[in-house]
Amino acid sequence: MVGSLFLAGMASTGATNWAFGVFVFPMLDEFEWSRSTLFGALAVRMLVAGALSPITGRLADTKRWPKPVMVAGGTIFAASLMAVSLVQTMTQYLLIFGVAGGVGTAAGSGLIRQAVVAKWFVRKRGRAMAVGAMGMGMGAFIYPVVTFALIQALGWRAAWVVVGLAAWVQLVSFALLTIRQPEDVGLLPDGDTPEEVAARRAARESGQGRNSRPDASEEYSYTLREAVRTKTVWLLATSTTFIGFTVGGGFGPPGCLGSRMLELTQQSRPRLWLPTVPARSYRGSYGVISQTGTTSGAY
Repeated sequence: MVGSLFLAGMASTGATNWAFGVFVFPMLDEFEWSRSTLFGALAVRMLVAGALSPITGRLADTKRWPKPVMVAGGTIFAASLMAVSLVQTMTQYLLIFGVAGGVGTAAGSGLIRQAVVAKWFVRKRGRAMAVGAMGMGMGAFIYPVVTFALIQALGWRAAWVVVGLAAWVQLVSFALLTIRQPEDVGLLPDGDTPEEVAARRAARESGQGRNSRPDASEEYSYTLREAVRTKTVWLLATSTTFIGFTVGGGFGPPGCLGSRMLELTQQSRPRLWLPTVPARSYRGSYGVISQTGTTSGAY
């Protein structure tokens, strides 16, 4: 389950936010569109994904829908990338990469997988979520470099096909193996056995395990109506929203800032769109620092 979250984060952020900046220059050369048009479709993609997230989030809590939604979403996500290779008009580009890609992002990226991982881990939930989140940093580290090599060797249209296929393998392969919660297959969260759970419960009741974390059977599960009446949910929602504005807006998004750095460092070499040292350092540093910070937080 953690591996599925890791690969989903790597594919969803790497193939769009980070690799996208490498595609900007060859696409601008061919279409002669404005940069706002290219990145406008990425904004549409994020808006559509955000609008559909409450629906996919509800489906993540059902017994039968998580796996079908992840498989279908991963397929739509990958298809939206591969179909960019066929784009000839601005309308096609906005509909394929923006609208269809937003649907795939909402259903096939990390949202549902986060809900599944949370069901598989209780005492080790923070560590499991952190390890899964490392995929986003790995995507920033790997995808731009690989994408550049693909464009150089095959051209930008064929590169979109390869990136889409890679995303499909990452998103769908593990999704097919996903099980919503351990109880569905006779297991317990955190890999515990009934004997271990009973021993920890007895220790807590006797006062010896006062600092141990509760097990799944002792964790209260709020309904949606109960959750929205608590201050904690609204504080978490507000802070998460501000984090999105800070990261997404401040980096503008990552691909946009990266492409701007490429432009500033290549004014003496137009139309080569080579990933020069400052741009490579920007993307690579983000991936390394992200991995280091997430690993430290996990432990």
